[in-house]
Amino acid sequence: MFLEGKNLPEDLSFLKKGKPWLVNIAHEEESDIMSEKSEYWIKRIGDIKGLKIVFEKDDI
Repeated sequence: MFLEGKNLPEDLSFLKKGKPWLVNIAHEEESDIMSEKSEYWIKRIGDIKGLKIVFEKDDI
């Protein structure tokens, strides 16, 4: 479901212990996991059914 034009946050991010953990930049179509265990979280998030993850060359 895409809710264009609604009063919704564009760059939704999550903090963990007061520090950025998952940072989203909607207009860049980019998300970053900022964690010492980022590979673990990428795998866990990648296991979400129906979620599409695309890695750019620079990210690998």
